[in-house]
Amino acid sequence: MKIFVTGATGYIGQRLVAKLLEEGQEVHALCRQKPEYPSFQHDRFHFYPGDLLDKPAVTKAMEGCEIVFHLAGLAKVWAKHPSAFYDIHVSGTQNVLEAALINGVKKVVFTSSGATYGVSHETPLTEESVRTNSFFTEYESSKFIAEECVQHYVRKGLDVVIVHPTKVYGPGLWTDSNAVSQMIKCFIEGDWHFIPGNGRMIGNFSFIEDVVNGHCLAMEKGRPGEKYILGGMNVSFNEFFSLLKTISNKNYFTVHLPFQLMMLCGWLEEWIARALGREPKITCPWIRKYNHNQALSSEKAARELGYSITTLEEGLIKTLEWMRSDRHLYF
Repeated sequence: MKIFVTGATGYIGQRLVAKLLEEGQEVHALCRQKPEYPSFQHDRFHFYPGDLLDKPAVTKAMEGCEIVFHLAGLAKVWAKHPSAFYDIHVSGTQNVLEAALINGVKKVVFTSSGATYGVSHETPLTEESVRTNSFFTEYESSKFIAEECVQHYVRKGLDVVIVHPTKVYGPGLWTDSNAVSQMIKCFIEGDWHFIPGNGRMIGNFSFIEDVVNGHCLAMEKGRPGEKYILGGMNVSFNEFFSLLKTISNKNYFTVHLPFQLMMLCGWLEEWIARALGREPKITCPWIRKYNHNQALSSEKAARELGYSITTLEEGLIKTLEWMRSDRHLYF
């Protein structure tokens, strides 16, 4: 089967392409530059130069493909021109879906984000939850609009499924999308000592292997226009670091960084970014986001797709084993 993939050089995309090639699939990948990953050195991997905003390039790269995985996105906390988030997530998605119609593609799996669901309260958010708070970042709002674009093409007759990865971690490329693994690495090396706020804010952490498998399950079993949260366990930052200390046997000191101080750091980072054009490590909108709970449920994905969740303990153990074996860590 010929499968078209955008975002093949990203954190999730690279793992997905490697899995598809292992399964004997033929992959067409649209990338700005030819990827040189060992797992891509295969006669069934076909590189097509271009980007999402080049509609003719997208359409040509997709020719002959039955399935599309659209993972490409701007996974950053900041862009010099905020409109870049909308260009890539909205216009880019529209180009992919239009090309899918032209090429008679059977099914599209669109990768959105768990961030589009907003803030949770007493119970975890589900695919049926209606967002009640405003968007924190351009990343969230542009992904949400892209989902609306997907529904428009579903009404046109295109079979598109939406998946929502949460805070993904585990073995893979060191990209902006792999921020949780980078945080784990920094802690193990003794370079990370702070916990956001009071540490009681809850997030959902999903293991990379689960998320990649979830994409394949969505392609196989997902229903047109439906959303599926590809998540993991809901834990607080306090619980996360407590478990990490236990598993790694690294009991480095950690301090709770007050929200107000974090906002000051974010403001300084933004000021430097504007003055010097350097990308900030964090911004105030992202800090506000992490000052709220975002518990999510993957029950629908488990029920309809057969999606399964790796426990945080098992996922952290596998992540540390990978870091040791790949010599990312020397301990």
